[in-house]
Formats: sequence, C-alpha cells, structure tokens
Amino acid sequence: MQLMAAVKGARLACHLQTTLKCSNITLWSDSQIVLQWIKTTKTLKRFVSNRINEIKKLTDNCEWKYCPTNYNPADLLSRGDKSKHPKAFIEINTALSVFTVDDKEPLVDEESKTCENDIQFGIDRIIDINNYGSYKKLLRVSAFVQRIIHNCRTVKSLRNVGDR
Repeated sequence: MQLMAAVKGARLACHLQTTLKCSNITLWSDSQIVLQWIKTTKTLKRFVSNRINEIKKLTDNCEWKYCPTNYNPADLLSRGDKSKHPKAFIEINTALSVFTVDDKEPLVDEESKTCENDIQFGIDRIIDINNYGSYKKLLRVSAFVQRIIHNCRTVKSLRNVGDR
C-alpha cells in the first residue's frame, strides 16, 4: 500500500511539475522500505520493480525524504485526531528535514515472503488457436479447459460434472 501511495504521489508531483512549472518538489514517505527501494540498484520483484521504475522516471528531479509516522499529518485521522485544521498542516515542521533513510541498513528482503516460482498462465499458453479449424470447436475446447480449472479450484462436492 505504501508503494502505491508513493506511485500516486509521484504521478501527482509530475502533474504539478508540468502544470505549475514547479522546480523544487520534495516528496515525503513514512515508509523506509519504499525509500530504500527508490534508492537501490538491486533487482527487485517484478511488481515492485515496475512501480519503482515509474516513480524514478516521474520524479527524476525531485527529492524524496523520510517522515516518521508520528510526524505524518496524513495519518492523523487514523490515530483518532478529529481536529478540523491540525497544527501539522498549518506550520512547517523543520524537524522533519533531519530524518533520513539509512543507506547502510539492509534492504528488506521481500523474496522470503513470496513464492520463488514466477509462473504465468494465459489462455494463449494453454490453447493454441491455430490448431482449431472452426470457431465453434475452439469455444467448446475453451469451455472445457475453463471447467477443468474451475473444478481444480473448488471442493469436490461443488464441482461441475457431466452435462450440468
């Protein structure tokens, strides 16, 4: 979620940069992991890598900084603060500029939490449409394959069997 928030922030910063002709834009994140991903040159998982590449492309001449969660005005509502205009939105907190992401800290390894196999299935990999002479036969085979996939994913008592 923090990664997608950084992507949204990067897109907004890019839009503001082109629309308002802003030159100095500083983006803040309370996720040290995302900030480390932005700085790293290591190979990341495909999803993370694609998002980080987009962030880097959109915010090439912007600065990313770390904002601890307890200083993050965006988190006030989640902490139960119901004030209409919190102080954090009105006053510039100069203490934030001292927080940095430690480059020497080891990058969190997302690989250990995920499966190593990167298998992708698509109908184009299961059924070669060039092997079927008629559209009707292709539809029948496609429906049969979909039924097999459905039956593999469901409990035996709920499976589609026969002409049902």
